[in-house]
Order: sequence, then C-alpha cells, then structure tokens
Amino acid sequence: MMLSSGRSRADGLIDIGENAAPPFDASTYPVIFPNWVRVPASTFWVWECDDLTCATCTASSFTGLTVVNVGTGTGGAGGDITAVYWNYECGAAATAQLALTYAGVWGGSAAWTWSGSVAFPNDACGLCYCFGSLNLYADIGSCPVDGNTLALAPRYDSVLGRGGVTDSCNYNAPSQAVSPSPRPFRYVYKQATPDVVAPGDTITYTVYWGRPGSAPLTDAWILDTLPAYTHYVTGSAVPAADVGWDPDPGPPNRVRWYMAAPGATTGGATGMIRYSATVDWGNGEVFEPGSGDVAAPEGQPLNNVAHFSWAPGGCAPGRSSNVVGSTARRFIYWMIGDNDVLFAPRVGVPDDEMIYSIFVKNVSTTRTWWSVDIWDTVPTQLDVWGTGYGFDDPCAGWTMTPSGCAAASPGRKFGAGGTVLTWSLYMEPGMTIELRWRARVQPNTTAGATAITIVSLLERGRTGIVGGTGNSGVPKNFVQLANIVLRTTYISYLSISTHNSLGQDGWFINFYPTNRATNFEFRSIYYSGSI
Repeated sequence: MMLSSGRSRADGLIDIGENAAPPFDASTYPVIFPNWVRVPASTFWVWECDDLTCATCTASSFTGLTVVNVGTGTGGAGGDITAVYWNYECGAAATAQLALTYAGVWGGSAAWTWSGSVAFPNDACGLCYCFGSLNLYADIGSCPVDGNTLALAPRYDSVLGRGGVTDSCNYNAPSQAVSPSPRPFRYVYKQATPDVVAPGDTITYTVYWGRPGSAPLTDAWILDTLPAYTHYVTGSAVPAADVGWDPDPGPPNRVRWYMAAPGATTGGATGMIRYSATVDWGNGEVFEPGSGDVAAPEGQPLNNVAHFSWAPGGCAPGRSSNVVGSTARRFIYWMIGDNDVLFAPRVGVPDDEMIYSIFVKNVSTTRTWWSVDIWDTVPTQLDVWGTGYGFDDPCAGWTMTPSGCAAASPGRKFGAGGTVLTWSLYMEPGMTIELRWRARVQPNTTAGATAITIVSLLERGRTGIVGGTGNSGVPKNFVQLANIVLRTTYISYLSISTHNSLGQDGWFINFYPTNRATNFEFRSIYYSGSI
C-alpha cells in the first residue's frame, strides 16, 4: 500500500510484507543442514513512498534493521545461527549482502541488528514510491539442535519503539505481525513417494544428509531399515549399497551405505541416497520371490526412519531422520446419500427417499488379480422393496430383480442384522465404478430416529496361485448417517371467530398438530376483509 498524496511523510518506508518462503530446488531443501552458508531464509516486499520532495529528506536509507530468529532461541557464537545477512533489491539493481550484528535475546528469541546508511538501489525520488524486496540470509552452525527452526523476519515493537525496519526519515515499517514459514534443522532428512501404494507397487525413498562438525569428516554411514511388508528392489540404490547390505536380510531387512572421507563440512554440498522397495502382494515367497508370504494389510502404515552417523566431526555422532511412510491401499471408496435429513411419513405427502451412491477405485497400477466383494446394510427405517426402489439397473431401472445389465450382478440376503445388499465384481488396475441403490422411509418410522448405513468392502486374491493370499483379511467399513425428523405439522382442528382481541372484525383460525406430543407448534393466522 502507499500513502495518499499530500501526507506529511517524506521517503517513508510505509509497508512490508512476506513475499514467499524460499522455493524448493537443488540448493534450497525444505529443511536446513549443518554448516550451510548464506542460506536464503525469507524475502519480503518493501514499499517506500516520497510524498513531498527530495529536498525534504534526500537520503532514502535504512538507519536500523532488527531481525528476530523465531524458534531457536540460540545464536551468535557457535549456536544454531552463526551469522545473519541482508540485502535490498529494486528492479535489476541490488545492494551487497551486509552482515548484521548479534544482539542477544530480544523478545524471547535471538536477534541481530544493523545500522547505517544505504541508499535504495533504484530510489524512485519524485516518482512517489520505490518497490523492491528485502532478503534475509543465515549461516548455520556446525552442530545445530536437531529439530529447531529457522524463521528470520523483521519485527517492530511499537510499544518499546524499537526493531523492525526504519528509513532515514525515522519512519518504521508496521511489520510486527510478519513471520515466515519456519524451516527445521536436520542432519538427515528422508522422503517417500508415493503416499498411497497398492500391494505390488513400488516406493522410492530418498535420503539427504548434511556434513556436521567443525573438522573434515573421514567416515559417514547411512543405515535404513525397510518397513514390514516390503521388499528391497535389488540394485536400485544410487549410489550402490555396501556389499552384503543390498540388503542385509536381518530380520529386519536393512540397507547400508559407507562413505569414506566425505570431506570438508563448511559450505559443503549435501549428500543424497535413493533406493526402492516393493509392497508385498502375498503370492508366496517360495512361489514368487519378492512377493512375500502375506500381502500388506489394508491401511498398513509403511513407516521407517534413516539413521546417520559420522566421524570424527566435533559434535556427537548419530542422528535419526524424520519418520516417513506410505499407506497400503488396494481400493479407495466412499459412500454418499442425496439427503442429509429424511422426513417421517405424514398425511398427503409422498414417502421421503434416499439414493445411496458407492464409489470404488482400484488404486493398483501393477497387479490385475483383485476382485472385490461389497455389501451394504439397509437401515430398519428404510424400505427397498417397493416399486421404483432397489438397485440401479442400467436396463431395468430401480429394481430388486436385476436384469443382468446391472454392474457386478447385485444381490440381497437376510442376516441377523437385517437386510444386506451385495455386489461381487472384478476390478482391474485404475478401474472406478459407482454402485447405487434407492429406498424410502418405512411407514412406521418415527421422528427422531437415525438411519445408519454401513457399506463394507473386502478384496479377494485370485484363486489357483500357490501360496497366494492377496487380500487383507479384514473388511473396510464406511458409515453414513441420516436423521429422521418431522418436517411440519398439519391441520387437525379449525376454530373460526368473527372478531379478535383487538375488537376488529375478521376471521381467526387456529392450527393444531395431529400428534398430541408434549412439544408441538401453534400457529395463528388473522384474515381481515371480505371473503
């Protein structure tokens, strides 16, 4: 924003706001590692407005800059942050990167200050404003506290009148609420893709590691333990894993890398390792090596952690990465109803109804042998047997006697819990299907009930494969609720009078509900005039 013309402020730095967190690229990871130098910490837009003339306040400059490190509480000599820098860009021009001075703890966090006279690279004197960006950078200590964060931002304390960004005319940017997204310090950091995998799919793990300590490293090790229900893809590691650790059978299966003499620490590049694992599909390890004897259960979290150690370094060796993991899913499915509320029967009004839609998707991209059984309970408050209700058959419409065109040959059965609608179908990888059924509210349903519908899904491995189990053994459930309410009352009694309490002529009609419940509605309508 800019000040309006004529305001008594000259060359005032009037606004500052966060632009964006540093982008993710080869040099800017979502985490920060030890010994990184001049790490981009945050960038802020800056507006400077000249409302009068250049003669009033000729030097557009910063006379004070306070930067607060939010989240670590350490800084200066040997802390998480050893140095902080800033520069200003306006158009194609930019100032040099200037070092701030560590000023101890301010407002509960480490702080750095800078004071001096630096002209804007492209001062818009006479053009009302200069628009550019203020950039903050940091040098990271050799042994930062794992999990602490870096969040540099200019903050101004309006009560104490200090901090923030001030220009040569002593105007402060109102930036006390500005705070960038924090980035954690990590010695070792891990990623896993994709987030959701079907048995038989492949997970790719990427491990990044820093170069900690104050002396050159002579040795470094990465040790990674594979999650249960996965198999290491032999030869997938880049760089290659150690001999005998590709993988080490354990149990559990583990992969290890030894890096001899990884070299200098300060400013050094971060190392990276990548390898793959498949999710067990349970076709029998003897019959099909790598498939496992038991397939990964549905919903199984495939979590693991990488461990990093080094020597000599100068800080205590040994750190664990963040926990990463994918989830085993053969099918993604959900159910919706076309009404949130159903209404109890009432005189002269058609029965209320619900159409349930069940959506199912086979998320596998590598295996073709899953079939699936789906069954759905019918709430006691609903009836699917009347004309125009039942399964949605593409040929015969809504019916309980499918013509053969209906997807998955639906059926019905009666169990201890009531009526169940069933489907059995074969779903190849990536296949999506919608199953629908329609019901109406039972005539004897009372207001206040809740129609609870539970749809269940169980996948089945193809029969005839030696040792194949394939399925998870436990069905997955999805619950949908619909309340039964009484929408309105209706006329049961009329009383008519030719006057009202105000002494006016007219008709006075009283409406009473037919249900004589403790709580009922009363309506009065007054009509005046001739009929």
